[in-house]
Amino acid sequence: MRDIFEEMQKRFKQEMERMERLLREFRKPITPVTAGFREPLADIQVTDKEVIINVELPGIDKEDVQLNITEDSIDIKAEKKKEIIEKKKGYFRQERGFAGFRRYFSLPVKVIPEKAEAKLEKGVLRIRIPRAKPEKKKKKEIKVKVK
Repeated sequence: MRDIFEEMQKRFKQEMERMERLLREFRKPITPVTAGFREPLADIQVTDKEVIINVELPGIDKEDVQLNITEDSIDIKAEKKKEIIEKKKGYFRQERGFAGFRRYFSLPVKVIPEKAEAKLEKGVLRIRIPRAKPEKKKKKEIKVKVK
């Protein structure tokens, strides 16, 4: 009997992941204004004590990263602007470049955003957020009156 429930849970999880991929495709920008943004690769790990998120942000400096964390979500945004001005005898060159990264996640568990830590090393943003203690469900007994 337990195998049936495990199989159902496994299939439900696969369907949820498939729906998330479809929704992510649906939300992808199509306008030229946001065409410079890409969705960076990410790994999310949930342990008993914390949520660990690793996001690939190649070529981005820590000053260019913006994190917004709530108790149940995280929004990661990074922008890199590059300007090259080269003046040498006989020629002049000026170029500008822009790269943007954005990723939003609904977290599978509640976290404590105020205690989050993040560091960027070798093009990977590593975020650690402590899990919130589970809320105790409030229970109230109601007496039934008889007329």
